[in-house]
Amino acid sequence: IRRSVAITLLEPVVVLEVTEENELEVLRSINECNNSLKAAKLCVNDGQVWIGIELFLPKDACLEEIVSRSARAIIGAFMKLEMELKGL
Repeated sequence: IRRSVAITLLEPVVVLEVTEENELEVLRSINECNNSLKAAKLCVNDGQVWIGIELFLPKDACLEEIVSRSARAIIGAFMKLEMELKGL
């Protein structure tokens, strides 16, 4: 049995301020993103949209590849959120 450890590689990335005017649109867009994305998850904390990644890694994991892939997932999630907010 391989043992895995859970670590947070990246702090959540703040990508958007949430206001009373855009809150419903933002929450609906986040829901659409979270339903279609696997690696990255979006949420609202303290009036800001965050994108984060949680990983379970084997002890011998290559962090360089994982960090690179995680960064691409965050960028992809941000682009997906932009598309959802624009109604595309």
